[in-house]
Amino acid sequence: MERPIVLLSGGFDPYHDGHAKMFSRAAEIGDICVILNGDKWLINKKGKAFMNLTQRADVLNTVKGVEWVWHSQTMDDVSGDIEEISKHIGFKHRFLMFGKGGDRNVSNTPEQAICEKLSIPVMFGVGG
Repeated sequence: MERPIVLLSGGFDPYHDGHAKMFSRAAEIGDICVILNGDKWLINKKGKAFMNLTQRADVLNTVKGVEWVWHSQTMDDVSGDIEEISKHIGFKHRFLMFGKGGDRNVSNTPEQAICEKLSIPVMFGVGG
């Protein structure tokens, strides 16, 4: 039986110990697909990007358990990316889960609605 795919999203700029804990826990559950927010998203969120998209993707591709890095094109939440991933031939027949770190919950996770629509469970507090 194939392992589930755990979707993790964020800017990961820079990748830090909290991210490492989240990725480590997610890797225990399944194969990781990172939905990586773009440089414009980071600039909009915090005024600049510490590392560009290519650098962040390179770092994430070295993390144990990361099988795919999906480059998000959105300036908002990643609901559209989750929907596209669920339709993508490489993911279509795999069990998907959406993981969020310790600072997220139902009230501040806009992707909750698309996950409910697509029957994708959302796990909060992944990695503490």
